[in-house]
Amino acid sequence: MKHNLLLRTLFAITCLLPGAISYGLTSNATPASTKTASTQSNFPTSTLTKVASSPVKADMVEIIKSPSDKSEYRYLKLDNGIKVVLVSYPDTELASAAITINAGSNQEPDEWPGLAHLLEHTLFLGSEKYPDPNSFDTYIEKHGGEDNAWTGQEETAYYFSIHQNYLFSALDRLSQFFIAPRLDANWIDKERHAVDSEYQIYRQDEYWQYRMVQQATMNQNHPSSRFSVGSLDTLKDHDGLSLQKALRNFHQQWYVSENMAIVLVSSFSLDEMAYQVNQLLGSIPQQAPPERPPKQLFFTANEHGKRIDIETATHTKSLDLVFPLKINPADREKGHGDFITYLLGHEGRGSLHNLLINKGWIQNLFAEYSHNYPNADITLSIGLTDDGYHHIEEIISLVFDNLQLIKKHGVKKDIFLEQKQAYDLAFRFMERSSPEITAIYLTQKIFEEESPRELIRGDYHLGSFAPRKIHNILAQMRPEQLIMMVTSNQPLPAPDEDVQTEPWSGVQYSIRTLTEEQLTYYRTLEKHNGLHIPAPNPFLPKQLMLNQEPEYAIPEKQADYPELNVWSHHNHSFGIPKTFIRVRLYDHNPPNLQDQLHSALFFRILQDELNEQYYLAAVAGFHLDFWKDNHGVVLMMDGYTEKMPQLLATVLATITHLQIKPALLQRYKDELHDEFEDDDLSDPTYLLYRAFDQLTAKDIFPYQEQLRALPNITAESLREWADRLLHGDGAITLINGNASAKQRAKLLEILSSYLTAGSETNITLNTPRFAKEQSKQNTCYINYLNDNNSLLITQSSTSRELKDIALYHLLAKLVGTPFYAKLRTDEQLGYRIEAQVSGNGDEYPLLAFIIESPDHKPEYLNERVSAFLQNFQTELSNLPKEELAELQKTLVAEINEPVKDLYTQTEIFWNNLEQGYIGFDGANRLAQAVEEVTLEQIQRLLKQIVDGHRLLKLYGYGYGYESEPDDRTLMRCDDPVFAEKALAPPLPATYRPKQQATEQ
Repeated sequence: MKHNLLLRTLFAITCLLPGAISYGLTSNATPASTKTASTQSNFPTSTLTKVASSPVKADMVEIIKSPSDKSEYRYLKLDNGIKVVLVSYPDTELASAAITINAGSNQEPDEWPGLAHLLEHTLFLGSEKYPDPNSFDTYIEKHGGEDNAWTGQEETAYYFSIHQNYLFSALDRLSQFFIAPRLDANWIDKERHAVDSEYQIYRQDEYWQYRMVQQATMNQNHPSSRFSVGSLDTLKDHDGLSLQKALRNFHQQWYVSENMAIVLVSSFSLDEMAYQVNQLLGSIPQQAPPERPPKQLFFTANEHGKRIDIETATHTKSLDLVFPLKINPADREKGHGDFITYLLGHEGRGSLHNLLINKGWIQNLFAEYSHNYPNADITLSIGLTDDGYHHIEEIISLVFDNLQLIKKHGVKKDIFLEQKQAYDLAFRFMERSSPEITAIYLTQKIFEEESPRELIRGDYHLGSFAPRKIHNILAQMRPEQLIMMVTSNQPLPAPDEDVQTEPWSGVQYSIRTLTEEQLTYYRTLEKHNGLHIPAPNPFLPKQLMLNQEPEYAIPEKQADYPELNVWSHHNHSFGIPKTFIRVRLYDHNPPNLQDQLHSALFFRILQDELNEQYYLAAVAGFHLDFWKDNHGVVLMMDGYTEKMPQLLATVLATITHLQIKPALLQRYKDELHDEFEDDDLSDPTYLLYRAFDQLTAKDIFPYQEQLRALPNITAESLREWADRLLHGDGAITLINGNASAKQRAKLLEILSSYLTAGSETNITLNTPRFAKEQSKQNTCYINYLNDNNSLLITQSSTSRELKDIALYHLLAKLVGTPFYAKLRTDEQLGYRIEAQVSGNGDEYPLLAFIIESPDHKPEYLNERVSAFLQNFQTELSNLPKEELAELQKTLVAEINEPVKDLYTQTEIFWNNLEQGYIGFDGANRLAQAVEEVTLEQIQRLLKQIVDGHRLLKLYGYGYGYESEPDDRTLMRCDDPVFAEKALAPPLPATYRPKQQATEQ
């Protein structure tokens, strides 16, 4: 999978994809390329040929959508069998396409572990029509987009987003992956190393190690039990078999029309998109994939009744309880299993979660129902405390006690209807996602859902209350069916001869059959002491009528409650009866080590105290958070307007009157201590960036210093810190959404009764330390326990003005794809290779080059980066000004992308307020700054980088390599002498005046 980093502008919103174990192509997709792909589309854009109706003969199916969704949907099949979902989004400048092949690592031959993954990589490296191995990435990035792919067990997915004027031309390029890929032997050989580098990263990841042990202990006849990432050992010619031929055979067998699905999302009409999809993919010959063998069970009777212990390097401890289930193939409703997990995972008063938290045995508990015939299971995933690790048997006993309680008293229609109401609300008022998220989500659903009508509603549709089916599942959740997996850093509870080593990760584990004594203990149930069936959720709304008060274009300043500096905005155009609140209380005290620890501990204790309310509110569609940063504390809350006063008062009262219990404080101090000690096991990229932050910023404290200061934090000092925080030096408040004037007044009355603030709302903007102009003295190094070496090269601006942010973003867009293409695709220096930019209105823009390599030392990586940058100066000098203008145009379109939902609108308004743009014109200002950047300015910035101006270079040495640099005069990054030699004194702090927007 690519290491994509979406462009984060001042006002961009980060969207997280659902997590999954999958493997894929690695490519930096942040910046655009300057190479040979034409900027001219092969297809008309805004003047697309109008078609009266779709040329596709297959019947079209209506997709059930949310009542609040203004988009149009169409499901159809091309004549050759390709499944198609089209989504017409109104008012979007961005478009996305996703193509899924209904085949993954489970379909690859036994003799080629990782073949499906390698094929996914190599399809990006040229086709007969577009032979340049970097042409696809180049074209996508040049037109404001990004692309990615992944390989799963049963599917392989490819997707991109782009400015919609270039959607169909980009889709033509993607379609060639499936029509006529080159699969050149030289590039296949290079890409083997990329796959192996990816494997070297995965094998050091604890979650991946866990999954590998899970695969080693499941039914070994199931194809998912096999190693599927691939390595240099598994992906090579062997026994007279050709790797290239194996890739071609796999492509010819599985990448066929009846095994393909595509989703397009844009503002084009459904007919226009149907016409173009048929033009581009309709000529693929109709072909069915090979017949699949009968599906296997993940867990047979041989795997039931087992305890699997896995030894980890970190202090993290977990307990997973898996209950495999037998299901009726005709039963497609998910509500029966989801109902049980709703009760098992409930976090209200009297719940299993609540009981175990109060005993101090767990950190969290989640229940999940998985249903993909013939496999189904219910899994409880439990994060253990150190004390909980020693009470695993009691925890499991309480799980079965809770199951018995559910059987006797929990299978009730009113509880099911409450859960159904929460699901129905989420569907009814679903807010629109980005085109990319929508395309990815739908392309994953096409082969999962039996009915195309349910592609969107399926995850929200619980069906009807069926107590008999619920009891049938509960009856299968018996002790002898249980598979338990325990992870910890404790010695394995097995004699040495029973300890096994998982071959691909090197992790040690043991398997024991549950004894009859254990099973009897689990069957011996208590009288549900302390456990109760959930009470009705008080936060589920009943009044959902939209308030139709007049809207206004931007938030207005309210005269009431001047101490809270209130801005409000009424909205009913999105059709969502929700309200969003954002409050910042400014704290002008300089950051210090003790307050950083106070912050980390207070919010853990607060979350513990508010856990029941957090959970019930989240079920009812609320989101709330509370955190501290360099400028003060932020409270955010959003949800259905009717119940918001009740939740807001509950949260603020809890914060104000929170009692710091010494025992609970000690527990969280111990957890924080363990996290600090695990720090050296973190990802090398994270460690390099953290070392950079510690060098340049005043508010990043080394974990060794935090460890030494941790014992000094007391309940009294924590309460003192919290009281000061609730009475800030100034405040800013935003209320946005569908609250009436009366409802807004009620919310402000609650806020003002708990929070007070002064009148000072200017923000002090601290200046980091910058690298000095010289280059040779600006290199330092760190060591860590990961095996891979790494390199981070950074160059910071000394100005945070919008023109500088725009300049750095444009250079990153221009350099990123060539950087990746040369050092990753061509030279194969490693899996993680990126050129990226960071920096918003608070930060100085920073350009960073990062490489993580299993094969090369940092010195060599630095040589290759320097050589690339030298050569790229020539490429940049030859860049046609029209190409830069096109890049600026697409970047401006991204910045000015129309607001798609109430959440995004709120974030835009809030970011403008935080950054001083009280005219709410920050996006326009940034877009103007992008348009004004010249090629000469970009060239000057690149020359500064090449010449070493304000560069910092950080070398990372992995555990498996010599831990000292070749140049023994280089110092460690945490050496104070290095900071004094390499860094200039910080500039004076600057201020952001609250009237910035009107004065400029």
